[in-house]
Amino acid sequence: MQFSNSRLKSILLVLVTQNEHQYISMSALSAKFKVTTRTLRSDVKEINEQLSNYGICLKNKRGKGLFLDFDDSANLAKLKKDLKDEGLENTDSTYDSRLRDFILLILNGHNNIDEIIDTLFISDSTFDKYLNDARKQLSTYDLNLHKQGNEIKVNGSEAEIRSCIIDNLDDKRNSRYVETFTINEKLLFSDIDLFDLTTKVVHFIDSLGLELLDYNTKNIVIHIALGIIRIQQAQNIVFNRDVPKLYTKCYDATKKFLTDIFEEYNLNLTKEELDYFIYHLALNYPQIIVETEKSESINEKAIDRAIIAFLDRIKDRYVFNLLKDDQLVDSLRKHLLLLLKVYRIDGNRKNPLLNVIISTFPLAYEMTMVGAPILEKQLSLTLNEDEISFITLHVGASMERMYDNRCEKKNVALVCGSGTATAELLRARLQAEFSEYLNITGVYSYYEFQHKDLSHNDFIISTVPILNSKLPVIQIDLSNFQKDSFELYQYLVSISDENKIIMNLFDSKLIYLFNKKMTKKEVLDLMIEDQEKYHYVNAEFGKNVFKRESMYSTAIGGGIAIPHPIEYSAIQSKVSFARLESPIKWDNKNQIKYVFLLSINKDDYPHVQQLFTLLVELQSNTRFRKLIDKCKTIEETKDVLRTIIQEKHYGK
Repeated sequence: MQFSNSRLKSILLVLVTQNEHQYISMSALSAKFKVTTRTLRSDVKEINEQLSNYGICLKNKRGKGLFLDFDDSANLAKLKKDLKDEGLENTDSTYDSRLRDFILLILNGHNNIDEIIDTLFISDSTFDKYLNDARKQLSTYDLNLHKQGNEIKVNGSEAEIRSCIIDNLDDKRNSRYVETFTINEKLLFSDIDLFDLTTKVVHFIDSLGLELLDYNTKNIVIHIALGIIRIQQAQNIVFNRDVPKLYTKCYDATKKFLTDIFEEYNLNLTKEELDYFIYHLALNYPQIIVETEKSESINEKAIDRAIIAFLDRIKDRYVFNLLKDDQLVDSLRKHLLLLLKVYRIDGNRKNPLLNVIISTFPLAYEMTMVGAPILEKQLSLTLNEDEISFITLHVGASMERMYDNRCEKKNVALVCGSGTATAELLRARLQAEFSEYLNITGVYSYYEFQHKDLSHNDFIISTVPILNSKLPVIQIDLSNFQKDSFELYQYLVSISDENKIIMNLFDSKLIYLFNKKMTKKEVLDLMIEDQEKYHYVNAEFGKNVFKRESMYSTAIGGGIAIPHPIEYSAIQSKVSFARLESPIKWDNKNQIKYVFLLSINKDDYPHVQQLFTLLVELQSNTRFRKLIDKCKTIEETKDVLRTIIQEKHYGK
């Protein structure tokens, strides 16, 4: 079959691998393949043109979804054979996604090798590759994968099998995780009404007086659904973890809730299943855990001391003084109290916003990373990247409150020579366009301007020519407001202190347009060498940059990386910029084309926050990429950077 793009084959694969006469919604498919439903309808039309040769048609049943309609099962069998012969595993369905499908099959009772090959439309060699990679992944759950003749078998605890299934069902860090149920979830739980179960879970969580969190609620739904189908398959759990003690009212409500759910499916709730559910409920809502005599009491004073030391480390290393932010201290106290409860039941939480936080708040994440060892030492815990990113949210919010460096308004006097009505109209237009940047101190006639002291203003806006002013004058004509207001905008940009600070970080000597293939190390070595040559950094700069890279990736999205040192190494704050000929491998997940090497002096950090805001915004700024990619000289590149910076500060 000849398709215009490989996505169409991937869509067809999803449809032919499901049970016959089973439906898949348009919304689920559009989410899986990241296309609009309109595009999907076009895809269906093209797929049907190919399927007509098999006497098969892809139809959409209102209220249910897409399904394959055919009269003869032999036609479907021929389609499946042809797809396999064409090598459908070479579609744009990612290898990781197909590997997850493979793992889900073998964990849910599909043990016959021939059946797995037929189901996934893969060759024998591809099967062997999946098998080896699956064996490695399952070993991280203490699960062993054995091949015996034409069968494969998974050995290990039921609790770990369930954990592995849940981790492979869906990417919990995908923004769509809470929006709907994925195709894999619907297929695995085809005999369970997931939406009805969600409603029951929501009512249950609400009855406990807990805040409804979409992410946590879905986690609970999936654990219940998985428990049901595993028990139906006679896969009972043996739960060996310490079970957290809940408040009596909460425990009784939980037991009744789960008993009622299980009875709907003619299942008995065992103590092991109840313990398993309580553990995961407490992991998602740790506030329901009661401190027992055996557990070490949580000392709020110890937490407060740890918070102060944590914020003091940030102040010492980054100058930002967040110690005076009572809201931050209170938020961190509440967060750490719950975190310690989770830690004591050996729980690990995933932060669905991890990647978003790292790319959106790079400075706050960096500061939290540096301060985290203080919390770990004083509270005797270990913080993984998910927990660090949770704390980053609180630190980032505090930085917004305490160091809001948005453009300071300029005081301006409005001089109008044609009456009060015209003056008020002009004032209204200016406030509508420039309210964030202008503080109009008063409206004056030309006579008043000549006889009043207006020196407390930064400049004058006038509708009449003024030749003898000690302050700068911007003349605006209401009949030509659009053109004149743009001149005002350009003037505001030119006098912006913040704009000058950010632009001064860029130096023509540190801008590179590489026209040859280079590795990450080659790019960094060259950029670091020039920073050292011009004495912008000390001798430790390069070593500290690579040390930072070894800790976690500095890729932030949009083909952009922001390498920087782990220790202060800057003598004078500068930003080197490199545009690469083609993207290079930066880490296991990111291809990078634009590199901003940051060397920020310690004392400058509070004054260059907008640099990090700019870098975050560039991730989705297609105009930046188009303009930069067209540049042929260093000066053109610097002009583009200047333009982008100006647009950011006074975008209209």
